[in-house]
Amino acid sequence: MAAARWWARGGKPATAPPSVGAAKVASDLAAFGAPPELVARWNKAAAGAGQDGETSNFLVRPDCWRAVRLFCALETQWHWVGLGLVGASRTGLRYEAVEITARLSKMTLNPALFTDLRVMEHAALDELAMAAREDARRERAQPGKAGKKRGKRS
Repeated sequence: MAAARWWARGGKPATAPPSVGAAKVASDLAAFGAPPELVARWNKAAAGAGQDGETSNFLVRPDCWRAVRLFCALETQWHWVGLGLVGASRTGLRYEAVEITARLSKMTLNPALFTDLRVMEHAALDELAMAAREDARRERAQPGKAGKKRGKRS
């Protein structure tokens, strides 16, 4: 599920908004007297972060790699629904594309792999919905500014 959530966030970690780097979070936590272990964890994340301050590392259990590979191979195989002037939203994977994508990726699709794929799909949809709610909340807080459209990911 972590891989699906990471994908849905466009490779951004869930622990900080995209505009806030891990080093800034560590600094703020220290300034507000957070426990040293928490500050150390954020400093460690900052040390592994890229130039923009965001880390894109996460762990995948060995038994989950096939599902992650298949999920990533299906990146362009989402059903979309138009939302009028506000853009479009994903509603789920195109299941008719799953079997051929698995076959062409040299994977054997079985019920367990399909179940794992659906778990990742639901985790990604939950993350996308959460991001859409956050974008709407920010838009309401700043009505004069256009919100960033999260659904426009290629």
